[in-house]
Amino acid sequence: MPLSESETDAVFARVEDTIHATVSLTVAAAQGFMGGVMFALLGLPAAVFWGIVMALLATVPITGAFVVWAPAALFLALEGQWGKALILAGWGMLAIGRIDNLLYPILVGTRLRMHPLPVFFSIVGGLALFGAARLILGPVTLAVADGLIDVWRRRTADGRTADARLPNVA
Repeated sequence: MPLSESETDAVFARVEDTIHATVSLTVAAAQGFMGGVMFALLGLPAAVFWGIVMALLATVPITGAFVVWAPAALFLALEGQWGKALILAGWGMLAIGRIDNLLYPILVGTRLRMHPLPVFFSIVGGLALFGAARLILGPVTLAVADGLIDVWRRRTADGRTADARLPNVA
């Protein structure tokens, strides 16, 4: 790599922060909480248990809280409780399923010390380019780019050229 050891360490530290922030359990806990509350409001049994299950499943790639609320909505529909089924399905799709689009940019942006807007676009762009791996690859790509831009800024400060290495860049 054409970076000094300290510059490389700084870029990789930023990537590590991104990965830790991205796989945060906060979003999963919010999804489980939202699902559990709706289960309780609709009078479904074991709402706390199912909320915890939704939170746990939200941390597993490809699965998610929908593995619990979708069959529950189907069950309600088969039982003839169409209103409750529609409420649960709507809540699941519009609130539980979308809360990560709101929370991830905020959480990742805070950890990266960046504004949430570019982080949001990195997640959306990551979704378009990388599919399900968007939650890690989009923000990681942004973190690497931002880290390299910081290296370039430090190297070119005071009119120096970018290929001039600094002895103690952190």
